[in-house]
Amino acid sequence: MALVLVVGTIDALMESRRLLIEAAGHEAIPVTNDAELISACKKNLVDVAVFGQMMAPAEKIRGFDLFRQHCPNAKVLSLYSPSVGPVLRSADDWLAVPADVPSELAERISELVR
Repeated sequence: MALVLVVGTIDALMESRRLLIEAAGHEAIPVTNDAELISACKKNLVDVAVFGQMMAPAEKIRGFDLFRQHCPNAKVLSLYSPSVGPVLRSADDWLAVPADVPSELAERISELVR
């Protein structure tokens, strides 16, 4: 079982991702701002952070930098829209998705924590 931070800005998408992740046997913590991200890293042994595709590029990059600073051993899965491309070039994995929840999200998380 992995502990996964679900980082994003749209509650409905984050909730859908949380449900998919938990249905696959992992624990998921939704994170919507920098303070929550830092707190989650300090309180928990985080395995993976999933950064949502609807985040503004500058916000995504800032969140990614904070995550790497506070959870340096964890993996990053960056979701992205095909029209925008992968913003986090140094993520551990990327997944192109439409606006809804990708079906292979849980599989990618499991691969990252192996």
